[in-house]
Amino acid sequence: MWESNMEQRITAEHWRAWAKEGCTLLPVMLKAGAERLPETWTALTHSPASVLLESAQGGRYTYVCDQPARVIVGDATAAEVRSGDGRSVLTRYQGDPLQVLTQLVAEIRTPRIPAMLPMIGGLIGVFGYDLIHTWEKLPWIARRDLDLPLYAFLEARELFIFDHLEHVLHVVVWTDAPARAEEFPAAFALAEARAGDALSRWRDAVARPPITTKRSRADRAPSPPPSFSAEAFQAAVRRIKDYIAAGDTYQVNLSLRTSRAATAPAEWIYDALRRINPSPYMGLLRLPEFALVCGSPELLVRAVDGVVSSRPIAGTRPRGDVPPQDSHFSAELFASDKERAEHLMLVDLIRNDLGRVADYGSVRVAEFMALERYSHVMHIVSQVEARLARGRSWAEVLRAMFPGGTITGCPKIRTMEIIEELEPVGRGFYTGALGWIGYNGAMEMNIVIRSMLVKDGVAHVQAGAGIVADSQPERELDESLRKAQALWVALEQAGAESNA
Repeated sequence: MWESNMEQRITAEHWRAWAKEGCTLLPVMLKAGAERLPETWTALTHSPASVLLESAQGGRYTYVCDQPARVIVGDATAAEVRSGDGRSVLTRYQGDPLQVLTQLVAEIRTPRIPAMLPMIGGLIGVFGYDLIHTWEKLPWIARRDLDLPLYAFLEARELFIFDHLEHVLHVVVWTDAPARAEEFPAAFALAEARAGDALSRWRDAVARPPITTKRSRADRAPSPPPSFSAEAFQAAVRRIKDYIAAGDTYQVNLSLRTSRAATAPAEWIYDALRRINPSPYMGLLRLPEFALVCGSPELLVRAVDGVVSSRPIAGTRPRGDVPPQDSHFSAELFASDKERAEHLMLVDLIRNDLGRVADYGSVRVAEFMALERYSHVMHIVSQVEARLARGRSWAEVLRAMFPGGTITGCPKIRTMEIIEELEPVGRGFYTGALGWIGYNGAMEMNIVIRSMLVKDGVAHVQAGAGIVADSQPERELDESLRKAQALWVALEQAGAESNA
């Protein structure tokens, strides 16, 4: 039930004090108890530009911005800052992606509020895999055929934050600091009204019933033709094994892309995906040019309150059709010397990456080789943490960690050269990073896997497998196609709903 007495923790007096300290953006916050999330996100994610980061399994916070203040879209050397609907260009910035976003965040001064949520406003969006090309000299061989920006972020000055632990909704509205003292009362009242309107939008979404039209119940869907033929993919696996034998690399994540007509809106596909395969780091990013649906199980990096962490995944088996078979597959996974060695190698790689921005000696493995189950696959997962070194920024942390070692391989640079040589199409947003950068300098990014890009009426899904010395080409192809299954099933179910 909604609490009748919404808690408001910020007053106009706070605003005046913060403005005197030089703050340029001032917040209003409303807090309300909620018994559940919306059954469908359609009501809050249908606008031309919107973003949802949902912890559908195990995480604490879900973030939704359905009315962004600005949209930032850029390439390797420049960016456009657009209006909140993503359609009109307001201004342009020069610089690489990390420079542009660092400058945008630095131009905004917000108050430091103690005992607050990890992020109450900032930038939410995605970096493409090719971000790495802005600081590493890597070859350009694969076709970049999807015409995507290198990065796209929404500035969230109106933000919903749902706390899964406390079952509480926070509504945050940011407003430019008034120029004159006499303007504070009216500006504060307007911000309160905006927060109330936002809360009404949330309530309307919660009240909306789930879609109950005719729905496909299949747990499998046909795999569209991949960017690799089966023969070409298996030949690439054998080529990687040659590189491993020659000492160039220890492991390479080789991926393929499958594509078919998008038969339903992206928000319907997302709703279907969260039903059939809830994951810790789900997301839906909509812009006029494309939509990205993500059901990622993997945290790339989180830097909050001086602690930096990553949650690598390596080691996969299919889910069983019945519990005894499921137990057999999990036992087989942990008994595999190949899977255990691959996981340990990648945990060591993550430890090394974190060590570049951590206090000396602070890196530790907080959780080692746990099992996580999803709708179509199960994984081995670990948690690596460290204390962030003094003075390190979110951009330095991201640069140290990006792209994730689990979706490239080891050693990273040589492995990415091999990926560029062997994969026929560019990865786009796949294996990039989706998440947020707070006004307060905190950051959280997941790895864009188990994702679907919807653009120009076509849905694209990319997935891969880690190739090591004793990999079997046929099995690695099967694993890659299996990882894409949840997305294609979601499209099948959403398409059945839209055609009912």
